[in-house]
This record gives sequence, C-alpha cells and structure tokens, in this order.
Amino acid sequence: MPTEVLVRADRLKVALSGTRRFFADRFTLVFAVILLTIVFLALFAPYVVPHDPFGGDLMDRLEPPAWSQGGSTRFLLGTDAQGRDLLSRLMVGARVSLSVGLGVVVVAGTVGTVLGLVAGYFGGKVDQIIMRILDIQFAFPGLLIGMTIAGVLGPNLRNIMIALSVNGWMVFARLIRGMVMSIKARPFVEAAEAVGCSKSRIIFVHIFPHALASQSILAVIEVARIIMAEASLSFLGLGIQPPGASWGLMLAEGREYISTAWWLVTFPGLAILVTIISLNIVANRLRSFLDPLQQRVVRV
Repeated sequence: MPTEVLVRADRLKVALSGTRRFFADRFTLVFAVILLTIVFLALFAPYVVPHDPFGGDLMDRLEPPAWSQGGSTRFLLGTDAQGRDLLSRLMVGARVSLSVGLGVVVVAGTVGTVLGLVAGYFGGKVDQIIMRILDIQFAFPGLLIGMTIAGVLGPNLRNIMIALSVNGWMVFARLIRGMVMSIKARPFVEAAEAVGCSKSRIIFVHIFPHALASQSILAVIEVARIIMAEASLSFLGLGIQPPGASWGLMLAEGREYISTAWWLVTFPGLAILVTIISLNIVANRLRSFLDPLQQRVVRV
C-alpha cells in the first residue's frame, strides 16, 4: 500500500536522522557511555569483581576508600561492616538492579502493550473493561501495591519482579491505547481492512510498528522507575535479602554506620542516582530526536 510505505519510509528517515543527531550530542553521549559502562559491569560482574562480593574478613571491616586517609590500597571504595569489598558488591548490585528493571519492563511492557492495542482497536465494552481495571489500579499508590504483594509472596528476587510487574503494565497500556485510537483512522489501516486483512494482522503488523518508538522510549524511562522501586523495597526489607547484593539493601545495611562510615551509603546512593539520571536523559533526548514534532527544539 503506497500510503503505508510512504509513512514507514518517513519514519525510517526520521529515525536515521535522529540517530545521527544523538551521536552528535556530546552531553547525551556522555550519559550514554556512563550507562553502557554500568551495563557492561553488570553483565560481566562475576569476571571483573576484584574481591568476593559475598565473603569478607572481619579484620578488614569498615576500611575507608583507598584514596581517603587511613584507607587500604586493597579496597578502592572501602569495605562494609563484614569486611566485604564495597566495589565488588556495587557491581553485583548493578547486575541485580538492572535484571529487575529489564525483566519487569519486558513482562509489564508486553502485557500492557497487548491490552492497550486490544482496547484501542476494538473500543466499546472491551476498552471500558480494560480502562476501568487500569483506573482502579492507578487509584492505589504503586509502592503500596508492591509492598503488599512482596510481603504476601515473600521477599526474594522472583517475587519482587512479580510485584513490580503487576504494578507496571498500566502506563504502557494507556500510552499505546491513545496512539492506536488515532492511528486506526488513517487511510492505510482502512485500506488493510478493506482488502480483508485479519484483525490480528492489522493490529500487530500495520498499527503496532507506528507506536514502537514511543513504547521503546517509555520502556527506558520505566527501567529507571523500576530500579528506584526495587531499591525502595530492598531498603524496607521486602526485596533482595542478605547476603545478596542490591543497591537498596546496601543502603539499608549502611545506614547504621552513616556517621562513622560515610562510604557505605554514599556510593550505593550515587550508583542509583547516576543510573536513573543517565536513563532519563538518554530517554528524553531519544524522544526529542525521534519525534518529528520536537526536532525543531533540539540543538545539535
């Protein structure tokens, strides 16, 4: 269909132009490199950690960072109350936090996208039922729902992912529903219906690709939110449990020593902060580069 081909070609042109502009933006590129470094350390943590992240020596407990006064040269970022290397635990914690963030976004994004596509295309009672369920769930604080589910199922990695997935599908469903309602009125969708294409083909082949860019950007933003939620639940004791390593758990373990061992809360807090800022900056700039309506305000 010529109209659809032209639309797809225009979107591909916008995406390629946005990619070139993204790599030309040094500010965003810096945070992208930081984010890739964190991902690399998370992926290869078992092979690059300088020390055992789960076993320590009480003789080395509460060692300051190597570059501070009285610090040991063996531990770059110091040790915790059990003598475990803080840098090694941060690397393993990155692995846990990113695994939760990506896993939840994949599950919640898939469920929310499918429900949003169905609600937006079919409308009527199907749309009303899905949207009322969404509105009811939005009425409750997300962290409270996560705490309740994690508390009932038990605090571990699998259950925290279930809890956050249950609480994360709504934003994907709401965004794509609105986009589908506008896309389905376009000529190429009407032409596909006229030639007898099945509804599933129209939804997933003709409509969904036009919403993929926005859903992808939302997914990056949601990874940042999920990392923060996981850290909050672990800090409250409803997430990763000792002797596991999670940035939120490390904050909880270090708060008792905040006046005597500042590094125990400073470095996990910085890890969370830098990761979330990097994800949000990269996502926001990608939205500016890939959205033709916002390209006029982007400076190269």
